[in-house]
Amino acid sequence: MNIFICRHTQVHNPKKIVYRRLPGYRLSKNGERQAKEIGLFLKKYKIKEIFTSPMERCVQMSKIIKEIINDPKIKIYYKDYLNEWDEGERTIDIAKRMRFILRGKKNNRIYVSHKDPIRVFLNKITNQPLRELDHWDCPHGSIYKITIRKRILAKLVFTSKKEC
Repeated sequence: MNIFICRHTQVHNPKKIVYRRLPGYRLSKNGERQAKEIGLFLKKYKIKEIFTSPMERCVQMSKIIKEIINDPKIKIYYKDYLNEWDEGERTIDIAKRMRFILRGKKNNRIYVSHKDPIRVFLNKITNQPLRELDHWDCPHGSIYKITIRKRILAKLVFTSKKEC
């Protein structure tokens, strides 16, 4: 079974605000271009569903990916467990909510989320100690392919090109 964990692409944030869960932060023009690249990369897989954080930047990216893959059967689901880190939220709580990704047999699904929740999830499923969290770089527009067989393997398979 293979699933794909994607970090949203570049956000329009000219004032460099730490926006976490603030509304109104959408993709930049470059972020839209990066999302199209991701859609083209994922098109070769038989994607069945897209699960996304409800934050605008992730929803926007999910819609672009669906448009590029061009399969009307693909549905997009908005999931709070994929949401950005919340003020005061503990790492263990992020790990618990992100474990919903592994529920059921969800081959060839895409999960669109944010840097910190993705890093915590990858760290947890690969049984790494917390001090190894920085091992997972997770740049904007990155895709980790998670292969689940007898054990779980996580591999960075795509990163978007940097700014134009």
